[in-house]
Amino acid sequence: MGFNTIRYSNDKGVIGPRQRTLWSSAAGLMLVIAFLASPGDSVFAQQSRRPLKKDQILELLKNFVPSARIAELVEKEGINFEPDEDYLRKVEAAGGEKVLTDALRAKGGKSRVQEFVDRGSAALDGGNYLEAEQAFNSALSLQPNSVDSHIGLADILLHEREDANKGLEHANEALRLDPNNARARGIYGDALLHRGELEEGIAELRKVLAQEPGHFMARLNLSWALILKNDVEAGFAELREAQRIKPGHAEAHLVFASGLERKGDLDGAIQEVRQAIELEPVRYQVEGRAYLGDLLRRRGDVDGSIGELSKALRTRPESASFHNSLGISLEQKGDLTRAIAEYREAIRLKPGWVWPHHSLGKILEKKGDLAGALNEYRIAYQYDPDNAQIRGDYERLLKETKP
Repeated sequence: MGFNTIRYSNDKGVIGPRQRTLWSSAAGLMLVIAFLASPGDSVFAQQSRRPLKKDQILELLKNFVPSARIAELVEKEGINFEPDEDYLRKVEAAGGEKVLTDALRAKGGKSRVQEFVDRGSAALDGGNYLEAEQAFNSALSLQPNSVDSHIGLADILLHEREDANKGLEHANEALRLDPNNARARGIYGDALLHRGELEEGIAELRKVLAQEPGHFMARLNLSWALILKNDVEAGFAELREAQRIKPGHAEAHLVFASGLERKGDLDGAIQEVRQAIELEPVRYQVEGRAYLGDLLRRRGDVDGSIGELSKALRTRPESASFHNSLGISLEQKGDLTRAIAEYREAIRLKPGWVWPHHSLGKILEKKGDLAGALNEYRIAYQYDPDNAQIRGDYERLLKETKP
């Protein structure tokens, strides 16, 4: 084609009038018609509804399609590439305006966000929590309102980092961004449970189940919460429904174990935990073994307990609860020096947790370090003044050590 005066218009906008408009090629003209035609205008137009390529955007600009119209197409159809700064400069050189470069950046950012979310979800499923955490944080750096990223981080903070407060922050933000999102409400309810707010957590989980009765994790967490309330049979009823929704899930064995533990069936609980580890050895290599260590200690197998907790700590040395549990087992074995070291490490990792302070105080008192013991009791009392056991030990030793 040669030089022409062309006015092309439809409900989306106008091209022209332009003096000496140059269609660079017949293919270029067909591209313009295909992308600007309304849906259903032609078979060609319908077939062309797909993510735009780099050269297609430049071709549209070369043929004087307005930047605003191309930006609409970018938003609607998407792009199949990442628009780096070098490419954006080419767009500007071809006449692309800010509305178009902003649309390209946004669409590229969205695709990167989804890439990070997918990467984080895969890492989380595979038990690679550090990689998952990094991926979700990268997604949020690009798109702070990524609900899936907030949910993923809440999951990690609650179950791997043992930080219920920060976990609740992310869960609350996910729910604020999407109040109708069942997953967001489910993780919010889970966060409340981890903070010890059982009634509030149960209420949120029931809301999820009213919205989606087949929501497996909400059903499973409700079962766990009822068991924590010592309503074991109601918890088992919810657990059976969860198992009907998703048979053979490893985490259901852990919840069942907690119910059996409450009923005093330690052997049954141990068997359930071992089944969970066998079903998902990667995911429950840490939590499962730590729980198994606690159960073995309560059954009297202190050496077995120390072995399981040591394995869990090799994978997750930053866990305050694992260090505290190992300290208890070592103390029961009579290895007070190592027990003290474990309690101190638990305190370093989680300074506001009262029980490592109290346990450390008990050992120091046994060893005759009354000043050190009183200091630990005092710290525990300051954190939890309503706890009768902690208050009693603090007031007793304070009275005994007064001149």
